[in-house]
Amino acid sequence: MIGGSEDGSYLYFVANGVLAEGAQPGSCVAGIGGTNPNGVCSLYLAHFEAGAWHTSFVAALSYSDAADWNGLSSSFFLQKMTSRVSPSGRWLAFMSQRPLTGYDTRDAQTGRRDEELYLYHAPAGAGQGTLVCASCNPTGARPVGIEFKNLDNQIDGDPGLWPAEQGVAASVPGWTTFEPGSGRYQSRYLSDSGRLFFNATDALVPQDSNGTGDVYQYEPPGVGGCLESGPTFSQRSGGCVDLISAGTSADESGFLDASESGNDVFFYTSSKLVTTDTDTARDVYDAHVCSAELPCPPPPPPTPPACAGDACQAPAVPPNDPTPGSLSFSGAGNVKECPKGKKLQKGKCVKQKHKKHHKKKSRKHAKSKRSTAR
Repeated sequence: MIGGSEDGSYLYFVANGVLAEGAQPGSCVAGIGGTNPNGVCSLYLAHFEAGAWHTSFVAALSYSDAADWNGLSSSFFLQKMTSRVSPSGRWLAFMSQRPLTGYDTRDAQTGRRDEELYLYHAPAGAGQGTLVCASCNPTGARPVGIEFKNLDNQIDGDPGLWPAEQGVAASVPGWTTFEPGSGRYQSRYLSDSGRLFFNATDALVPQDSNGTGDVYQYEPPGVGGCLESGPTFSQRSGGCVDLISAGTSADESGFLDASESGNDVFFYTSSKLVTTDTDTARDVYDAHVCSAELPCPPPPPPTPPACAGDACQAPAVPPNDPTPGSLSFSGAGNVKECPKGKKLQKGKCVKQKHKKHHKKKSRKHAKSKRSTAR
C-alpha cells in the first residue's frame, strides 16, 4: 500500500498480480533488502464509486523504486518514503528510475538511470488517468544527476534510501523524524490542486546555474500562474516548471514544507535573497504568493549611504558641566541676617549706633497749658 485519500475512496498500491488492463506479471520482492533487484511490479489505483471498486493500472515500477511503498510497513521506514497522495486522492507523486513517460532517464554522464519524480492525476470518474514526469528536463535532454552519496541527507532523504552510487536527478523529503526510527509528519510537497514541490540537482530552467540542488515547483495548467501559452509551460511535462530558490548558491538548497494551498513554500538556502540577510549561513525562507487577502510584507527600509570624510566622525558630546544657578537666577537672591545690635551695611554687619536723648524742658509749662485748655 502506498497511500489513499482522506475518505478512503482512492487507494494506491503495488502488486505482482495482473489486476487491470496494461499490467504484466510482476516479480518484486516485498521488504527492504529483497533478493530480486531487477524485479518489476505494477502500481495500481483502486477507486470506489457507485457502490463498487474499480481498479486501474498506473505504471510499472522496479524493485529499485521500493521506497515508494515500503515506508508504510513501519514508522521506522517512513523517513525513507518517496511518495505522497493528495488529500482528495486525485493526485499521486512518486519516484522511479524507469522511463515511464518515454523520457530517457539515463544520466548524461554516467549512463545509469537516475531517479526522477512522477505525478499521476486520477480521473473524477471512470477512465484512465494521466502520468507526467514532473522533474524531467523540459528540453528533453538527458538528466545530469548526482550520486546519492554526494547529496545532503538532511535534504534528500535517509542515508539508506538508495545505494550510494544511485544517480538522483530529483527528490522529495521523507517523513520528518523526531527521534531515531520514528516518523510522525510528512511535508506537504503535493497539494490538492496538483501543485508539486521538489528538489532537483538537474538544471531545469536557464536561471539554475550553480550545478547543485535547488527547489522547484511544478504546476498543471490552470493552477496558480500556469498557462499553456506561458513561457514556463512544457509540452513534454504537460505543465509549468519554475525555480523557487535562487539557482546561484554554491551550497545545496532544500525544500522543507508548504502550506495546504501551496501559496507558502518554506525552504532553506545559503543565498542572500533579502537585504536583511547579511551572513553566508543557511537560513529558512518563505516564498509567498502575494494577494489582496494576504499581501506581501513591505520591503525593509533602505540602508543608509556610507559616510565619507568628516561625516564619519561621531557627533560631539556636550560636557556634563551645568551652568551655576546664580548666573541665571532672577530675583532678590539670598538675604543676609545680622545678629541683634548690628545692622547690614554694604554687605557687612556693623554695630548699630544709638540715638542721643534730649531733656524735656517745658514739661511743666505744657502741662499747665493743657489744663488751661480745659
